[in-house]
Amino acid sequence: MFYTVKPKSGEKEVTPEYFFSLWSSFCHDFKDLWKKEQQYVAKLRVQQEELRLKQIREKKLQQPNTRVRRRGGLKDKLASKGMLGQ
Repeated sequence: MFYTVKPKSGEKEVTPEYFFSLWSSFCHDFKDLWKKEQQYVAKLRVQQEELRLKQIREKKLQQPNTRVRRRGGLKDKLASKGMLGQ
């Protein structure tokens, strides 16, 4: 809510230029750290998503294909005519 800046020794008051020079350096440092943190978070999310996709692919490869051909369906008709490779 309030900012307090104590004057340097030997000075009676704090000038706006002094205060804002401190504030400006703080803002620049904060901005740089914020960008680095956002890049780190984005990189972490990408790694997590890649790991999730890898796990899904591995799970699909482990599961056998259990589809059953319906009688009277298109694949069943083509298979009976010998047009569908089995």
